[in-house]
Amino acid sequence: MVHDTTKFKFTDGISRDGLGVLKRATKKARWKPTPDVYGFKGHFSLAIKKGESGFQPLGVLNLISINRVERKHARGRKLSGGECARLPERDSERWLHGVESSEGHLPVDARPIHVMDREGDIYWLMAALHTRQSRFVIRANHDRKLFSDSDEEGGSLRDALDDKMRILLKRQVPINARAASPFGRDNRKHPPREERVAHLEVRAFQVQLRPPAYASETQGLVTNVVWIKEHSPPDNQPPGVWIVY
Repeated sequence: MVHDTTKFKFTDGISRDGLGVLKRATKKARWKPTPDVYGFKGHFSLAIKKGESGFQPLGVLNLISINRVERKHARGRKLSGGECARLPERDSERWLHGVESSEGHLPVDARPIHVMDREGDIYWLMAALHTRQSRFVIRANHDRKLFSDSDEEGGSLRDALDDKMRILLKRQVPINARAASPFGRDNRKHPPREERVAHLEVRAFQVQLRPPAYASETQGLVTNVVWIKEHSPPDNQPPGVWIVY
């Protein structure tokens, strides 16, 4: 089950009943003025089955439309995790709803693997999936705090990555080129790169995640982590790194 959210945009600047504002007009002198972008978000849960000829799409088992007519917070400021957790209606609920709804359409003996990108790296969501005994693969987005073996604070997830860990397998994977962004922040997060074949090393280990400060429980969450790192990248190119739960 592949879960993801996409935006349906109307960029002509015309206000339509029932649509929210996805992006406000830009009026700063250094940017080319643009109109308001209206639209909505659609969250999809797509069933895919692996067969002898490869992966085959079976169909969309769940679709949630999300439309926020008014902004939830001031322009330019993101809500903290605690603030999001206290909202009466959270957009992030769509991830768990997609899991529950899509599983309801499957045979009782089916054991799907729920695949989510970095937007799905939400502590309460992973805890709920563990409680449901649902299988999942979620790409890590946050450098979460860990417990140590002595139940004390044990640094962060990225601190636990060690090249001396045993390599479980190696793969060669083609990587697409990525152009430089005009925004320095984007380049720091997603550096530009040339198209190449990456030589990947895969390691796996188990961690105990510390719950965020706003969470009511204190035991943390024990989960497996898969660390994929590029070996010997080209000169002046940072290695590709992927971390998934």
